[in-house]
Amino acid sequence: MAGGKSAKGGGGSRVPSHRVRRYAARHGLDYDQAMIRLFHANEKAARLLDSAVKLPLIGRVGFDALIGLAPVAGDIVGKLFALSIIANASQLGAPRRLVWRMIGNSAFDLAIGAIPVIGDAFDVFFRANNRNIRLLRRHLEQENLLPPGPPGS
Repeated sequence: MAGGKSAKGGGGSRVPSHRVRRYAARHGLDYDQAMIRLFHANEKAARLLDSAVKLPLIGRVGFDALIGLAPVAGDIVGKLFALSIIANASQLGAPRRLVWRMIGNSAFDLAIGAIPVIGDAFDVFFRANNRNIRLLRRHLEQENLLPPGPPGS
């Protein structure tokens, strides 16, 4: 299933990093199980950042939007967490084109999120981390590196 794809060019599939292999060995998992577990850890982080808490009238809000209420520093801290999700996606074998798209989502979120008041409202609804996880899930499913998720995921 995994591990046999080559990586030439900017848009093709890449072989995931040694991180997956080390994780698999450390936890007594096979390669595919390690890929799935690492993806789900990323998915959980994105959910915490974008939709962890349900607020009345607003809906689901994540820690990214909450810490983004602190001017400048909050937005920067939130994007550092987002960058860790993107780095993990790269280590899971996301092609460069997908990684750049994920960076674009996070950069757009940072740029608009930096605008006082409007940016805070934007953070609640744009949810760049959840978008990035959906992109990564779609890629991993297409490459048969992850079993299909629930419809609409």
